[in-house]
Parts: sequence; structure tokens; C-alpha cells
Amino acid sequence: MGTSKGTQGPAPLTAQREQFARLIARGVSNSEACRLVGVKRRTGTRWRYGRTTTSTGGLDRHYPPMAITATTTLSAHFLSEDERVVIADRLRAGVSLRAIGRELDRSPSTVSREVNRNRDGAGRYRPFTAQRMALARLARPRERRLALDNSCETRSKSG
Repeated sequence: MGTSKGTQGPAPLTAQREQFARLIARGVSNSEACRLVGVKRRTGTRWRYGRTTTSTGGLDRHYPPMAITATTTLSAHFLSEDERVVIADRLRAGVSLRAIGRELDRSPSTVSREVNRNRDGAGRYRPFTAQRMALARLARPRERRLALDNSCETRSKSG
């Protein structure tokens, strides 16, 4: 049952593609997301990374990669972006740091440190800037332990 000339191809898998994007954003692997959505792994890879095809007329057609916004979820130990927004709203309303801490079920010292650490040059607390700065502070590039172990093994074998 092929398609006749002048008709569209198969219906696009829009719902599956959106579900696939949500799964990938949550951190599910490509293979697992494809299995859950019900598409081939190759299809999921094309959705995720995009592709370029050449039509019969010789023109290149580019399908862009999927825009996946991975939400970085940290442990409950760290303030979330939503909590930072609440802090900013309450500060603008003139609520005390202790009251903000009670509302968020956090220590007042945690709220105080957050506000003092992340004020801008004019002394205003900006929650989205604070979130970006907090995530940047988490990323501490260093040589990984396995890389260190492998380099030690190669030195001991050569010596």
C-alpha cells in the first residue's frame, strides 16, 4: 500500500515527538525514550540531532535538531528556581527574611546567605540570575578519578 503520486506521506508523529522531547529533557536515554514512545531508535536520533537530506531535485533540506531544554534538577538540599522567585517576590513586598524562611521551610540563615550572595551591583536580588550563578558554581571542572587512575597505571607500566 504505497502512496500515490501527489499525496502526502505518512502523518507526522507530532504527539510522539513531543513526548520524546519531554522524556529526553527528564534525562531518559535515547533508546529508552524511543521504546516508550514507540518509534525506532534511528528515528529518535534524527529527531534529537536533526539531519540533512537531499531531494530528488538535488536540493539539500535541513531538519533542525529538537530544541530540548534540560531542566537541571538538584537535590532538595539546594534552593530551586521557584524558591528563588518566591524570595525575590517576598523581598519586594517587604517581608522579613525570617518570614520568607518559614514560608519556604528553610532556615533564615539560608535565605540571608542566598540574598547576600546573589545581589547585583545595585543591591537588588534577581532570582534567575541567582539560579544561573548557582549552577555555574556547581560546575567545577577537574580531572576525573578514573582518568587519574589510568594515568597512574600507564606510568607504572612504563617505568
